[in-house]
Amino acid sequence: MNVIVQPPSEIRPGSLLHPPIVVRLEGYRAQNATEIVNVNDTNIWALASVVSADGMVALAPPQTDLLSGTLVDSVHTSSVDEGRRVMGYMTFSNLAINEAGNYRIRVSLVRMPTIEDSEAINVQSIVTRVIRVDSRASAPSLGPEERDVLTSLKERGVVKSI
Repeated sequence: MNVIVQPPSEIRPGSLLHPPIVVRLEGYRAQNATEIVNVNDTNIWALASVVSADGMVALAPPQTDLLSGTLVDSVHTSSVDEGRRVMGYMTFSNLAINEAGNYRIRVSLVRMPTIEDSEAINVQSIVTRVIRVDSRASAPSLGPEERDVLTSLKERGVVKSI
């Protein structure tokens, strides 16, 4: 997994993270060798959460009002693989961090419990760059590289808007 569209480096509290976070899932060896990721499996979900700037401390959850928006996405497959072993994409287009501070967003690929499994399994996780949330932050702008990636993903139906 890798973050192909990073969130803005700074944002005001409560403002939507724009550009949206886009994570690409490529062919890989799962952290747990017995876990094989089938992106068509309805039990595979991507979950967004907030962690400390060093990526070590989970903040939301447990804090319920720090991160708002749609925190869960499925893996969206694409027929175009850009010459890579792309398995799919996850997008988080309406997230907002509601308190000042320095944070990262962690995206975790999780296999949810089934009748045979007793608990969810974190297959893989990745964190974004640090996001400074400050009431004096300037409005984020979309760079040309980010715009190109988002335009390409929109044309393939992976993201809905830019």
